[in-house]
Amino acid sequence: MDNYKDYEIEEKTSDMFRVKVFIDERMAYFDGHFENFKLLPAIAQVKITLDIYRSIFSRDHSVKKLLKLKFVNMIFPNSNIIIEGTYLNNILSFKIYDEDKKYSDGKIYFA
Repeated sequence: MDNYKDYEIEEKTSDMFRVKVFIDERMAYFDGHFENFKLLPAIAQVKITLDIYRSIFSRDHSVKKLLKLKFVNMIFPNSNIIIEGTYLNNILSFKIYDEDKKYSDGKIYFA
């Protein structure tokens, strides 16, 4: 699957980013996942976050492990979300939310 590149940067520093993302119903992530009840899979949320991080900072770290992942609300097709990430000591901490609720958060450890 191609790297995700369709986002709008709202804020960026040397170790932090916040982007606005539109979750289009035509994304391949929705194919075959809950045929009659479309929602963005948890692993897709992690992949999109990683793709955006790698694109913004031009880094291609290898993922060592995923820890403290929490998925608390479902992301449906045609939603606008915010992805915020902070990189420190080989760890990308992220959260996904909108103006009403938090969807997920977690930590991605790099090798």
